[in-house]
Amino acid sequence: MAKQKAKNVAHTEAIFLAAIAEGVSATQARTLAECLYWSQHTRHEIDGQRALYKTGPELSDKLGLTARTINRHLKQLGEDGFWRIRYRPRPKHPSPVTWLVIAERSEVLLANAKAERKGQGRHRTSDRAERRQSDVRTCDAQRSHYDTTYIETVIQNDRGETSFISDSDVRKNEPSAVDNDRIRAPRYVESTRELEKFVETISRILAVKGLPPWDTVSRFTWQHVRDLIEKLQAEGVSDLADQIKLVGRIIKRWSVLRCCMDDRYTCHDGNDDRPTPMALNHQIKKLISALDILSPKDCSLEKGGSNFDEGFF
Repeated sequence: MAKQKAKNVAHTEAIFLAAIAEGVSATQARTLAECLYWSQHTRHEIDGQRALYKTGPELSDKLGLTARTINRHLKQLGEDGFWRIRYRPRPKHPSPVTWLVIAERSEVLLANAKAERKGQGRHRTSDRAERRQSDVRTCDAQRSHYDTTYIETVIQNDRGETSFISDSDVRKNEPSAVDNDRIRAPRYVESTRELEKFVETISRILAVKGLPPWDTVSRFTWQHVRDLIEKLQAEGVSDLADQIKLVGRIIKRWSVLRCCMDDRYTCHDGNDDRPTPMALNHQIKKLISALDILSPKDCSLEKGGSNFDEGFF
């Protein structure tokens, strides 16, 4: 049964060539081919249509493109009718991600790629020896006509390396708990115990206050927190405990402090109830200044100068 099912799967190169035939540019065809290949393996559905979740960074290493470029491709391909984009949480995790809901145009493209693959399979046995020799000297006529191939545009073409994070990989990469409260950075993030301790303590503060948690699976969370710690050190807050106390005070007074940020952060839904790591990282100087105005005594950074008594320190 598994072998029969595998025969009905269109591979990335066949999808790529079918996309090129429809006039999709080579770079966008690469992104389209990767997404549609894995859409054949998804078990998720949205509104009765197959759907898969992914982000630009998940494809970045595979295709050799920046995450921003891939996200632009996803949006353009959505506008071209290959899928609909929805934002909602992934399974077993509260943070919203980009979902691609496969549209009819993609289904037709996959059907064409599968038909092409079957047509090639009927002639494979008879001309195998001839093709083995001709591949050394010339390229396939169809590829020559479009003047590009999937292999020529892909840096890595190893099917053993998955382009997407499966549910099992997500569980492996999610922060693991030690003694019910220790948070570890995912394997793909370069981290230190000091950084993990900072995120762990702030996560406890958010949990006790009933606030939305930070997405500790995302590499961007850890990057922003790392930059935040460096900025706090530049401001003279070098001790980890003092850094945590300062951010704790900001969270405590957030309903007032959030209005002191730039509009793009103040109006962002993610900052409604608590600051996101990005907001803290980019607006920390303004937040410290506003906190100092609101409560000068609370802003003392000297050891023991905090009256933020939430039972965490």
